[in-house]
Amino acid sequence: MSFVLTFEVDTIEILETVSNNELIKVRMLIAESGLNRHGMIISPDSIKKSAFTFIGKPILAKYDEKKGDVMGHERNESPVGVCALTKEDIEVVEDVKSTRLYTIGYMWRRYCSNITTLFERDGGRPISMEIIVTESHKDESDKLNIDAFCGVGTTVLGLDRNPAIHNAYAEMIEFEAMVTDMANALGFSIQKEEEGEKMFDKTEFALTFSMTANELRDIIEGAVNQIKYQSGDDIFSKYWVYDFNGEFAFVRDAENLKMAAIPYSISEGVCTLNLEGVKGARQTWEIEDEPTEDIMEACMTKMSVDFESKLAQIKEAFATEKATLEATVDSFATVGEKVKTLESEIETQKVELERLHEFEEVTIKTEREAAIEFALNEVVEDLKPDQIDEWREKSKTCTNPIDFSNELKAFAFGVSKGKNRQLTPPHIAIPIDSSENKNNTTLWNRLG
Repeated sequence: MSFVLTFEVDTIEILETVSNNELIKVRMLIAESGLNRHGMIISPDSIKKSAFTFIGKPILAKYDEKKGDVMGHERNESPVGVCALTKEDIEVVEDVKSTRLYTIGYMWRRYCSNITTLFERDGGRPISMEIIVTESHKDESDKLNIDAFCGVGTTVLGLDRNPAIHNAYAEMIEFEAMVTDMANALGFSIQKEEEGEKMFDKTEFALTFSMTANELRDIIEGAVNQIKYQSGDDIFSKYWVYDFNGEFAFVRDAENLKMAAIPYSISEGVCTLNLEGVKGARQTWEIEDEPTEDIMEACMTKMSVDFESKLAQIKEAFATEKATLEATVDSFATVGEKVKTLESEIETQKVELERLHEFEEVTIKTEREAAIEFALNEVVEDLKPDQIDEWREKSKTCTNPIDFSNELKAFAFGVSKGKNRQLTPPHIAIPIDSSENKNNTTLWNRLG
């Protein structure tokens, strides 16, 4: 049997603004293998099998004007974006620590400015994925293991929510590379402007330690992940790395739900953190270029077409399921009519059976009374009237008329001593003429 679950993950974070007034792009950690705060275990294979089910699924949110932040899972949530548009927006990362599912999502700034403003102001928000579990089992410790699922969407949560999936972070994608990729996919060409102030280059910085940027990030993450905090009976990592430069590791403080910057140094491939120098931080993004109106129009058209296509598929699946359920209801109605007919027939048979039982009882009673009366009549000459009355009274408690008749006859015989009754059949004289045939020497021959 399938069922719906929600899993809160750490954050999603704005990656870049695609047109100041239209679209922002976010990188979301949707799922991670292992044990989560719900006490359930998501298998690595389930993430690999289910990754593409988030394509076209909505990002949802409910904004609370009073607290100036989004809420949680609400009945009247509204769509604010899309989790992913194509397979290229889906990434499954697998390493020795875990298997993680990332998506590139798109949020509509024009129509959801109160939501996108939160990302621009704070850099990110927790989210909660919603899935339909299609395959699961319980292990020896009675924990539910999720073997396969289907993504149905994600909900943006407020900063006061505690994520269920621990190891989550979001990072910015270079805007220029994103615009170039989108332009190439849509058949446009973009003239690059001359670079202004040079930004921090992770690749160049990592080369000073004979590493790649990813290797350097892994070393920083390894050091940061060693810092833990306790919540109830569980122990969790306190910080999750979002980004870094040559001086600070920019992290999210999962215990206090805020951003921070931790000074660090690298020596002989080992990262050392200066925890006494931790500072508060806020991530900001500077937009270097803006896509042309043609690109934006093409992007919006593609998103609209993909969304309508997915919506049509959902409607079709819903219509099919509805037709199946209606057919099932009709089938149940037919079965119900048959059951009513059978119940009516059973009641008729019960009435007939009761009549037969009554007839049987009357017949048995009549036969019993006739047998007893016959037995009494047989000994009426041998017994006195008061004795007859006594035996007639006894007959009311007898269960077997034959036994009663035998007992009565024995009693009558004892009373009469055989005086008034002829106990043996009478002798009948048969004249035999033996003069005609002298050869009939036997009695039987002469009788014949």
